[in-house]
Amino acid sequence: MPGYKGSRMETWRNPPARKYSVAVIGGGFSGATLAAELLRHTGPSFSIVVIERTGLPGRGLAYGTESNAHLLNVAAKDMSAFPDDPEHFLRWAKSNFDCETQPGSFLPRRVYGRYLGTLLSDTVLSDLPTRLQWIRDEARAISQVGNGEIEIQLRSGARVLADKVVLALGNFPASDPCLPGRDAASRPHDLPQRYFSSRAPAARIHRNNPLPFAARAVASLSPDACSLAGVLE
Repeated sequence: MPGYKGSRMETWRNPPARKYSVAVIGGGFSGATLAAELLRHTGPSFSIVVIERTGLPGRGLAYGTESNAHLLNVAAKDMSAFPDDPEHFLRWAKSNFDCETQPGSFLPRRVYGRYLGTLLSDTVLSDLPTRLQWIRDEARAISQVGNGEIEIQLRSGARVLADKVVLALGNFPASDPCLPGRDAASRPHDLPQRYFSSRAPAARIHRNNPLPFAARAVASLSPDACSLAGVLE
């Protein structure tokens, strides 16, 4: 995603260390829409950073395709990112994709990816230019430092500090099934590690919860109660 100057959302490859209210690791559907909702439901002092290794907000695996043959499996009328504005996506599609889009249309996934990509930009450009930063990098480690803040180490060597961290990691790779009669020696040993261990307390937010609820839940987490929240894809 190209960077923006001045009042626009910026993309940094090696940002200076800075503290944020919330750091969102993963900029696919859950990470991007949660960040947009947090901006809508918090005050001017609330800051957010999204850490995503690709430069395209909202795409992720589900909506990063460029093929028009890959269609959404839900009709346009039910694909709004905002539960309080159920026709938001339908209006956007008519204005930005095809003016003949109907409520029952099943649009290409790439179109929905474009829609998601506009959410953060539109929100930031409206009146919140200083509250969001998008970092094109990869989180490599998370640790809790002495003063209760959370430190995120990035692949580039930079670090980010945050009061709370949301893990919007998408779908994990498939695991090898433990089938009856199959011993451990016959199973492959090079499968990716699906989970990680952490001593930081965690809160789980399911993707089926309405995003305004999830945003308010993350924003209201007290430092003593939770420091990590997972948004399940």
